[in-house]
Amino acid sequence: MSSRAALGAIIVMVFQLAPVTIAAQDWEAFAAGSSSAQDPVLLSAMDAGDMQTELGICRGVSRRADPSMTGFIQALTNTRAVRGIWQSELLLRVLLEPLSEHGVSGDFRQARLEANTGALDELFSRMDDWKDSQLAATLVRIAPFAQSPVSVQAVVRIGTRVIADLATGKGLIPSQEVALALDYLASATAIGRQEMAEQCMQIARLSYEPLLVKTARAAATTLLSLPDR
Repeated sequence: MSSRAALGAIIVMVFQLAPVTIAAQDWEAFAAGSSSAQDPVLLSAMDAGDMQTELGICRGVSRRADPSMTGFIQALTNTRAVRGIWQSELLLRVLLEPLSEHGVSGDFRQARLEANTGALDELFSRMDDWKDSQLAATLVRIAPFAQSPVSVQAVVRIGTRVIADLATGKGLIPSQEVALALDYLASATAIGRQEMAEQCMQIARLSYEPLLVKTARAAATTLLSLPDR
């Protein structure tokens, strides 16, 4: 038996005896060294544990060598009503955050995008459902790397949301929504679809936030200079 398999067997046995006594950092370490074959144990630990345990497991899974996260994405999406919307969305954000970081290895990100394409597209397709603007922003930052039709349309819908919020707020939106708008503009530029230029121009026209206006104008200029795709 390999050392990893032996560790997994020991933790499974301990979990079965007393799941709540294992420290969150121990679950994080186990998750970071786990494979998808051990996902049922980790998901059971999340169901039985507290928020710190859930966060630790999601952090571990987000950086393990095995790229599969589909079971966790589906579980967190399907149990929002049970766990609570904000808790589920925070856990999803922690799970997905490494995919949105520019400093992460391209091979690391690509392996995860390929292993979880269906689950990620489901998240993109439900972009309008997410209450946490930071989760929406994480998905928006992932979209240029995914470049699937569903992910591109999700970014367009965020642009529509930003424009509607600016119109309702008469040019002013909360700081988290400003951050989401800036992420939208960066992703729209990276995706490079000329049709997004109109959304960028609308944001520039509606906003009273100087940084947002400047960034939106620059994004529109860049997109309009590209050949139509």
